[in-house]
Amino acid sequence: MKAAPKPSISCRVTVIPLFPPPAQCSSSRTHNNNLHSTPLCAPVHIGVLALRTSTSERGRSTIPRASQAQFERAESMPDHLRLFGLVHLIILVAVPLLAATLAAVQRRLPPGVRVIRYGLATLLFLCFVLYYGYFALQGERMFPNHVPLELCDASLWLVIVALLTLKPAVFDLAYYYALAGASMSLLTPVLTESFPLFLSIQYFCDHGLIVVSVLYLVWSRQARPRTGSVGRAMLALNIYAAFVGAFDALYKTNYMYLRAKPQTDSLLTIFGPWPWYILVSEPVGLALFLLLYLPFRKRPISATAL
Repeated sequence: MKAAPKPSISCRVTVIPLFPPPAQCSSSRTHNNNLHSTPLCAPVHIGVLALRTSTSERGRSTIPRASQAQFERAESMPDHLRLFGLVHLIILVAVPLLAATLAAVQRRLPPGVRVIRYGLATLLFLCFVLYYGYFALQGERMFPNHVPLELCDASLWLVIVALLTLKPAVFDLAYYYALAGASMSLLTPVLTESFPLFLSIQYFCDHGLIVVSVLYLVWSRQARPRTGSVGRAMLALNIYAAFVGAFDALYKTNYMYLRAKPQTDSLLTIFGPWPWYILVSEPVGLALFLLLYLPFRKRPISATAL
């Protein structure tokens, strides 16, 4: 008896030719996993798409970054983690609770004590090493498939430097990228069914600690975004996206989701097809930055208060 043929899926992505469009994708999943990214067809001067990176993010998937199969939509999240399931909700609640606890402890410590700041910086660095070390130990090709170019990679290093130095210029960027980027990665994680448990844990430790660190610095009154920080953060983000977009165009990757949306549902899902979701992300990102700055806006003194 002949074995039944394995089902296959193919898809075509139609794009505006600002860059050479991606080819057709076939959908056979590989068992040898790289994470996140696909080739670029997006206008590289638009940067706020990175808010979902990770921020992201890093939108990690189970398909090689340079693979056309990345355009395939993932069916669901891993069995050990369901979107807004019990485990996911516990993680979302634990992040601000941990930040508040650390901030409360810091306020009770003598001035100048840096143990919490340095401890968080060390943990973030270990997350970075574990993530890329995992792929190196698996024998994965590191360049260009696993290069720290996602917004959450940049956020991680900005947060580390902010923790170590408390430099206002660094925190101005880390604040917005962490709370508008890494937090979105926590809310709508880019994980698929074949995602390894180790990388699922690392994903939430990584993004969670980025958010925890920024909230801790703010709530312990060690750092705050300055006047004009929204404009500087937006400008820096778009410049960074232009650099990453050029890299994507050259090496056919998809860092910062400049070529295709994440495999799983996210905020970008409702923003339309490429390249419109990138264009929509720009004003949405600006609005998020402005909202994040509102608690620190200096209120004008009223005449009755004089």
